Formats: sequence, C-alpha cells, structure tokens
Amino acid sequence: MKRLPVIDEGGKVIGIVSRADLLKVFLREDQEIFDEVTEKVVHRTLWLEPGTIKVTVRDGVVSLDGVVEQRSMIPLVIGLVHSVAGVVGVDSRLEFEVDDVSARPTLPLTWGMMPSPYRRP
Repeated sequence: MKRLPVIDEGGKVIGIVSRADLLKVFLREDQEIFDEVTEKVVHRTLWLEPGTIKVTVRDGVVSLDGVVEQRSMIPLVIGLVHSVAGVVGVDSRLEFEVDDVSARPTLPLTWGMMPSPYRRP
C-alpha cells in the first residue's frame, strides 16, 4: 500500500499519509550515509586505503566499486554497509585479487608420508 487514510475517533477521514511520509522519519541524507560508510566502515573498521572502494549514495542506496584483496571480504563489506542507519540497499560491483573462498589449501606431506585413502579429493 502506498497511501493510508488517517481517521479521527469518529471514523471520519481527516487526511492521507503516504509511505514516503512515514519513511522520511527513518531516512538519512545521502551525504550523512556517505560520510559514515567511508569513514567508519571503509577506513576505521576495514582499514582500507582511501580510494580502494569508491562509495556513492543515491536515495539511500549505496554503490560500491573497487577491488578488495580477498574474495571473502566482499560479503563482509556489504554486511557492514547494510548495517549503517538509513541504508536501504547496497549495489556492489566489488572485485577481488585473491579467491580465498573456492581455493582449497593443501597441506604439505612430511617426507615418507602417503596421503590418506580416506581423504576426499
């Protein structure tokens, strides 16, 4: 529903309230969101160099562009940005240098040891 009637005690319609009217209470200015995302999330929490992630905000939607070191950082960055008050969405175009998610580390075997037949390939 985009609009709801406002009624008095007698049931008489005295006005209309829109979804936008209600959301204005919770929404923050884009500049405030930008400042918090760049300063608190990108710089203080993630300790990323300025310019590593380009942040833009429009109508509460934060866009993220750039390259992070590890793939596993991307969901972390998105989650932290989503937690900022006033953010209504995150559009991530982040890329990564190292895929630490799908890479399976292999442990070096000590001289003379054979791989276990019970280990999954």
